[in-house]
Amino acid sequence: MSMRGGLRPGAAAAVVPLAPGAAFWNLFHVKQNENIYPGPRYAVRLGDLRAWHVLVVSCFACRHRAELRPERLAQRFGPQTFVVALEKRLRCKRCGNRLHNSWAVERVRRD
Repeated sequence: MSMRGGLRPGAAAAVVPLAPGAAFWNLFHVKQNENIYPGPRYAVRLGDLRAWHVLVVSCFACRHRAELRPERLAQRFGPQTFVVALEKRLRCKRCGNRLHNSWAVERVRRD
């Protein structure tokens, strides 16, 4: 007996972002290009990120990338601050650009 939508009972459905930068993300963990989002991207708070997470920010103008530690940002802005709210505050240290800078949550690299 089949169910509507073509899924069998007990089958896991994979949820994939609609497009890069889209607002719809899996309600649990989404993995795309090693980016890990602990919940919907728009709802990630600094307090939701753990010690193995790092916030990678990219400059739209010069493509400079920097890694920020969430615990240091949480000390400055508070653990209840949404990461999306910090997007407007991102400024490139290389060229000073503040427009259209992006962020992603990644795992800390093991050396």
